[in-house]
Amino acid sequence: NAFAAALGIPSDLKGACDVIMRGHTRQVDGASCNGEKTMILLAGVGFEANMVDNADKTIVKKMFGPLAYVLGGAKELVQGENFRCRLVVDGQHVPFEKNGKLSAQSVTVAVVAPPTSLMAQGTGLVIPDDGLLDV
Repeated sequence: NAFAAALGIPSDLKGACDVIMRGHTRQVDGASCNGEKTMILLAGVGFEANMVDNADKTIVKKMFGPLAYVLGGAKELVQGENFRCRLVVDGQHVPFEKNGKLSAQSVTVAVVAPPTSLMAQGTGLVIPDDGLLDV
């Protein structure tokens, strides 16, 4: 589970329960995506989302696990296209260019992200309880 990995929680049930039983709990940030869905990990459009989608549709994922994402990413590098987008935070448009739109191949907004989610990591560490979203 990517959320558990990002927080350093063991992936096995016993290990995860041991963390909780030892009182190692913490409050993390949350966000709303499109005003409808609550997210505690990340939301992405473009490259990363398509890479995950490409990986999920292949038998390679069952056979090779994380390597499927590398193959999905390679496919998206070849087929991916730029798109125009706007970012709205707390009802306010975030200006990227003079016309307020950004041309991008990917936009990822993260509350917390595992190290394997390169698009969410960007140039720094995604901190799950700083009250900020990382774009």
